[in-house]
Amino acid sequence: VEAYEKRQVFDIPPVNLIVTEHKSQIKTCPHCGKSNKAVFPESVKYPVQYGPNILASAVYCKNHHFIPYERISEFFEDIMGIKICPATIIRAEKECFQNLECFENIIREKLMISPVIHFDETGMKIEGKRHWLHVASNYKYTCYLPHSKRGAEAIDVMGILPEFKGVAVHDGWKPYNAYDCDHALCNAHLQRELTGIEENYKQQWAKEMNELLTEMKKYTDECKDQIKELDFEQIRALEERFDAIIMKGIEENPQ
Repeated sequence: VEAYEKRQVFDIPPVNLIVTEHKSQIKTCPHCGKSNKAVFPESVKYPVQYGPNILASAVYCKNHHFIPYERISEFFEDIMGIKICPATIIRAEKECFQNLECFENIIREKLMISPVIHFDETGMKIEGKRHWLHVASNYKYTCYLPHSKRGAEAIDVMGILPEFKGVAVHDGWKPYNAYDCDHALCNAHLQRELTGIEENYKQQWAKEMNELLTEMKKYTDECKDQIKELDFEQIRALEERFDAIIMKGIEENPQ
């Protein structure tokens, strides 16, 4: 043999259902005649049930990929030979929701001590009715709250912003500004406003500011990737350009 030519095929093995049987011993006391039965594991509640891996996969398909219940049932039967009905998936969702209560509280606590949190809300429908999905997040954690209200009532129910003392980043919507913390305008919204000013009013300063903000973010990302601190002189130069552009904007819009 002079040499080898390699070719690789990546595949997954056939999915086979594994059944684990639990037996609870039943014994009768020879002295008092009382029957005693061993306790099943807490998660084993029924004579026949699906395990956590199957249920977690079904919940993942429904809530992350938004696949309808019937199609999930079809997929599981076609690929794995498992006949799981929509009602079982719904029960698994409810159980997952209850089990995550403790985890949700941990996320809230982590966000509360974060120096910066991003807040937003977006429209959605629940059972055909208008609701709002409220979001509070940082680089690592995200808390969601669906609510029928968009403003302060829902923000108070989420319970993060009313007690938060760091920097709240948002789109400048009025209810956010009512809370006692530092506020910062989301740059994505700011840049959209600048683009609108440039396109509708042909003001050059808006274009320059848009480009500068993009440059600032690029520089910051590069420093993060290289794990190095921001250069003081570079920061000062960027700030001077920022101030100069602001002055140009004020000159063009004196009122």
